[in-house]
Amino acid sequence: MAEALELLGEGETPEAAPRPGPAPGPEAGAPAGGGAPSASFLDGIKDAELRGWAANKGFPGLAEAMESHRNLEKLLGSDKAPLPRDEHDREGWERLYKTLGRPDDPAVYGLDRLEGVDPAFAGEAGGWFKEVGLNPKQAGVLAERWQSYVAGREAAERQRYEVASAQEVSALQGEWGGNFDGNVEMARRAARQFGVGEALPALERALGARGLLSFLHRVGSGLGEDRYEGGAPSKGFSLSPDQARSRIEALKQDTGFGARYLARDAEATAEMDRLHRIAFG
Repeated sequence: MAEALELLGEGETPEAAPRPGPAPGPEAGAPAGGGAPSASFLDGIKDAELRGWAANKGFPGLAEAMESHRNLEKLLGSDKAPLPRDEHDREGWERLYKTLGRPDDPAVYGLDRLEGVDPAFAGEAGGWFKEVGLNPKQAGVLAERWQSYVAGREAAERQRYEVASAQEVSALQGEWGGNFDGNVEMARRAARQFGVGEALPALERALGARGLLSFLHRVGSGLGEDRYEGGAPSKGFSLSPDQARSRIEALKQDTGFGARYLARDAEATAEMDRLHRIAFG
């Protein structure tokens, strides 16, 4: 607009008078109604650093300083602990952990009362929890999460193992064909003969279902299973009549054995005669 007036020959525009600014308020952080601190108030503060802080805050007197402290306490709460200076302030961290509820005795966590927890491990874990400053509630939540995680992993592993075991048995059944029931019975008697019944779960996990059955079957076969040699039975396992009849039915389904038997193979014929004597007298 000034350029237009100049072009129109109106001359320079008079400068506008400056607008009055806002009235100065109290210094930030100073208490309401504060003013310059009294000399007597400041002189009563012996510590030079504290005296300088009070002067900068502008507390007129002790009453205003106390009021400011009370208002701050209402805001933050009276039960508080100063923060540690840094990660090396061990005393500061100990003070903070205690304020947050960390127990003096790790036994307060009660980890030894959790189901399935080894007492020795509970003692070790309690020491860890205290070291990092956990209170009992935090420790309980952490222990619960850990137990849930471990149980889930164990369930998944158990399911995987059972599926793999079933697949191995199915494959072995296809390999043995009609001899499967008889071979399993031979393996079962071998386990009883050597008293390894209680160790079978561990052996199966080490060898697998197929490996364990095959191994015990070979052991039973090696012991002779009452094979006749020169007209006399050798020492070994004995079959009950029901077991012998079951073995006969299994051999009937075995095409390989059937072919040898029809061809009057001596071993196949002796095996069938032996089974008939046991089964039918």
